[in-house]
Amino acid sequence: MKKLTDLEIRKVLESGKYKEFYSDTSDIVREYVGIRYQVNALDNTTSELSDSMKKNRKGVRHVEEIEAFLRECDLVKFAGMDPSEMEGESSLRSAMDIIENCGRDFPKQIKGESTGDEDR
Repeated sequence: MKKLTDLEIRKVLESGKYKEFYSDTSDIVREYVGIRYQVNALDNTTSELSDSMKKNRKGVRHVEEIEAFLRECDLVKFAGMDPSEMEGESSLRSAMDIIENCGRDFPKQIKGESTGDEDR
């Protein structure tokens, strides 16, 4: 979550760098999903990631949410979609929701045990 907050603080959206913002946001969510569900999220396409999660039954209940988010990011990154700043803010909230929702799939860590989320 920290990486998303840092992205927000950098004010990439406000400066109109939508492609950079969506690329960074997508990478942060992909990295998190990859770690949480032990899938190759960074190197796979959105379709490959979705198929892998469904096939391996990892994060299945969040696949549609993750896939919809990543497809939106792909449209900006690769198809030249030009979102508004408000749409970018909504995407940032969606990214935060995905991380929060996926985190609920895992039991609370024992006090003192690392969750692996300290730098997110």
